[in-house]
Order: sequence, then structure tokens, then C-alpha cells
Amino acid sequence: MTAATPSTPAGSKTGIGPFWRRLREKQRQAMAKYFPSMVDTTFTTPKSRQEFMEEEARQFASNIRLMEKDIRGLKLADETFMATCQQVLGSDLPRVYDFGEDGHVHAVGALDTIGRGTKMEDLQKVQIELSQGLEQDVLTPMKQWLFAWSTVQDRLKELEDMRIEVDSRKRQVFALRQDEGKHKEAIDRAKSERARKDKTKKLEDTWRKQQRKDAKLASATATYQSLESEVLEELAGLIRDAVCLKSYLAACTEFQREAYQSLTHCLLGTHNGGPSQQDSDRSHSLDRSSSPPRGGTGASSSSDNPFLKDKNVRVDLSVMGTREDSPVKATVRATSGRSMNTSGHSLYGDDIKLPSPESPTR
Repeated sequence: MTAATPSTPAGSKTGIGPFWRRLREKQRQAMAKYFPSMVDTTFTTPKSRQEFMEEEARQFASNIRLMEKDIRGLKLADETFMATCQQVLGSDLPRVYDFGEDGHVHAVGALDTIGRGTKMEDLQKVQIELSQGLEQDVLTPMKQWLFAWSTVQDRLKELEDMRIEVDSRKRQVFALRQDEGKHKEAIDRAKSERARKDKTKKLEDTWRKQQRKDAKLASATATYQSLESEVLEELAGLIRDAVCLKSYLAACTEFQREAYQSLTHCLLGTHNGGPSQQDSDRSHSLDRSSSPPRGGTGASSSSDNPFLKDKNVRVDLSVMGTREDSPVKATVRATSGRSMNTSGHSLYGDDIKLPSPESPTR
């Protein structure tokens, strides 16, 4: 007696048979794109909705990668610039040397740094908070969207494999039904009882096989429909969450503006948007330098120097607007009213958190 060969499980997709069946189906559908008249596309499950959404999401992913690359370059440039500023401001100012009363050359004035009292710890704090803000509130959401996209891509590949499985089984069941019809015709044409019994046995075997394949097709179709609903919902949620990119870019520019504004306050010695004594001295010297020289005509000086129209003109280094007027917050409020997919929202959220008011970048 020969040992019984273990049968393949009904729902199994392994083995040379299922592999060959799916491979031929892939080849048929690939050929149908270029030679539609040569391949019967009746059994092909449409996937136009999936293809359109996947293509546009892939294009958005390439755009977000470009933005992430440029923002990282901008972040590196900011860190390099501020580190160089700290190095330069901590360096010594050049001094004028002249002959003293003893006939030797002496420096005029005391040795001082270029920063002249600038607090380096404030510059370092501005740099750290700018880098952290860009990383946490701009770059991290972008990376999380790309991670979610890569996960959805894996699910789309799984969905495509399942679609090929369903289409190949459709073609297989159709072929069995054709064989069943041929066997019935052969029974009708049989001339002897023996031939009739043989044809009947083949018809019964084909019918049983068709029943098994029908059950597998129904199971595969139900699995595909459930998977398609889940994957396309995840893809749709990811696409809806893509509108947050505008808010992240607004946050990037907001961080840049506030950081460099704080850096300006550190360099000029202003605090809380108000001018210091140095700023008042500069404004006073500007007024004196802009006054018309004696002996000159006031009309010509007025036309040449626009500061004469308003002697109180000065540079306002205060942060423009209040916290509620921040363009980032306005953008976030505008987008937060829209519904977001729960699965995509749990990955990275939709809120951009700006630094606290006491932060140097505010």
C-alpha cells in the first residue's frame, strides 16, 4: 500500500499549485494593460479607486520628503549660524594702539568682547528651543505621516495579493463550470453504457471539485472585501490628515521668526519688546544726525532725509501680535474643526504646540 499524500488545506496559499495559479493571473492582467484584446478581463476585480488614492498619496509623500529634507537643512543652518554667533561674540574686539606719554605703544581703551555684555546663555537657550521646536512640532509629525504611509503601503501590497487570489479563483471556477458543461455533452454523446458511466464519474468529480472551489472563492471574496474596506479607510484617513502639512510649515516659519526676533533682543539688549538705554542712545544720535546742518536749507534736507518727517521713528523689536494672533494657532484652529481619521490621528495628532510665553523664542 502506498502512503496517503497529505492534502493541502482548503484555505492554504502555499505550494506550487497556488503559486503558479497566482503567477499566471498576474501575467494575464499585466498583459491586458498592453494587449487588452488578447486577454479576457471579465474576471479582473476593478481597483480604480485604490489606484487613484495611492498615486496621489505617493506624490504627496515625495513632496513631504522634500520639505523634510529642506527643513532639516534649515535647522542645521540655524544651529551652525547661532553657534558661530556665540563664538564670534565671545571673541575680543580689536583695539586702537597709540604712543603713550612714556613713548611706548599702548592700547587705547580697555579690552572688550564683540558681544559687549551679551548673555551667551540666552543665545544658547534660543538655539536649543528653536531646534527642539522644529524637531518636535514640525519634523516629528512629518516622519510619523511617512511611517503611517509605509504601513499603509504594506497593507496595499497585501490587498493586491488578495485581489489576485480572488481573480485567479474566479477564473478557476469558471473553467470548472465549462468542464462540467463539456462532460454533460459527452454523456449525451456516449454510445455505450460503459462510456456513459465513465463520463458520469468524471462529471461527478468535476462537480465536487467545483463545489470546493466555489467555497474557497466565497471565502477569499469575503476576506478581500473586508480587507479592502479596512485598507481604503486607512488610506483615506491618511490623505485627510495630509492637510496638516500647511500648519506644520506655518509652525516652521513661526519658530524661525520668533527665534531670530529673540536673537535680535539678545544682541541689542532689549527686553520684553521695550528699548533699553542703548536703544534710546541710538535713537537720540539718529535724531541729531538727521537734523539739518546749519547754513543749509531745511527744504532740501527734509526731502533727502525721511526721518525728519517724524523725529520719533525707531525700530520696534517687540513681538508682533499676541499669542492669540499667532498665524500658526489661527491655522490650527481652522483645521481642527475638520474631522480626522481615528487611526491616522492616533499616530501623530493635529495640534502644533508653540513654546510658552516666557520662552526666549516667544
